[in-house]
Amino acid sequence: MLKFSNHKKTGLLFSILIGLFFYLPNILTGINFTGWHEFVLPFLITITYTFTMWMFYPVLKRIKFAKEAYLKFIIFYGAGVLLCFIQYILHKWAVTISPQLDFNTRLPRLFTISYYMSFMQIRYLFINSIILFLLYSQELLNEKRRVEIEKEIIKQEHLSAQYEALKQQLNPHFLFNSLNLLKTLSANNPQKVGDYVIQLSKVYRYLLTHHENKLVKIVDELEFIKSYAYLLEIRFEKAVQIIIKVDASVFNGLIPPLALQLLLENAVKHNIATPTKPLKIEIISKNKNFIEVKNNLQKKEIINSSYSGLINLGQRYKILAKKQIKIQNHKDYFSVMLPII
Repeated sequence: MLKFSNHKKTGLLFSILIGLFFYLPNILTGINFTGWHEFVLPFLITITYTFTMWMFYPVLKRIKFAKEAYLKFIIFYGAGVLLCFIQYILHKWAVTISPQLDFNTRLPRLFTISYYMSFMQIRYLFINSIILFLLYSQELLNEKRRVEIEKEIIKQEHLSAQYEALKQQLNPHFLFNSLNLLKTLSANNPQKVGDYVIQLSKVYRYLLTHHENKLVKIVDELEFIKSYAYLLEIRFEKAVQIIIKVDASVFNGLIPPLALQLLLENAVKHNIATPTKPLKIEIISKNKNFIEVKNNLQKKEIINSSYSGLINLGQRYKILAKKQIKIQNHKDYFSVMLPII
């Protein structure tokens, strides 16, 4: 069974419409129309020419030396002239065999080659221009889409690599600090060792469970944050205070994994935290559309940071949800609002 691609179907429909455009008005008005022989043959010739040129355009992509647009146009119009000449030869041959195929006997000069070629080329030039406009525009649009898709893939691959690097950096660094603190607890405060180990195991269970996920439920991230916050409070004691006020109505919403942990870590990294000047971090739901992580601002004097974690988080949101995080750097506080997906 003969199968037509979308390109062929579109070309055939376009060819029929072009043929009707040129010859249907003559039939409807009766101008220059003395019989159906003056409609059928030129109609079929026009359809054949249009469809042939439509199908010829994709061939240009396979011609190695026709990479530039102007070369494609020259070759395309040149092929149109050649096809017009071939039609002239075939039509003249057909009329010599069957004179009734002469669809325009009122124009005896029609079958001189100069007249035929000039008369038909005006019409075919119009057809070629439409074909070039339609197909070349489609080609440019497809190329633009392809480039955009490639850029998006590169961004996602780059972001994935950054995310993996961040997790690999977190795991050994965090484990090192946690084991050191565990050693200190076992010597100075052994009654807290059991709870500390339980919360530490919850943190690493979460990392192992969701390490390949691009998004997680807020309720799961909050359970992880509670365990992580417990470890921070044990480490810094009263110097770090973490308050969680998230409405249960947003629990099924989604955010990137480790997003809240990253913001907590940034707050601790960039601010002074002492028992007399505690660092207060709040995690709050806002209007069921955002989760805000806010801390009082008491910056450390000297801190070397590229803020790559925060930039990375913003890129993850753009790629995963086409949304942006909101950052407020006030003189008294620093706030990051994460969109709920």
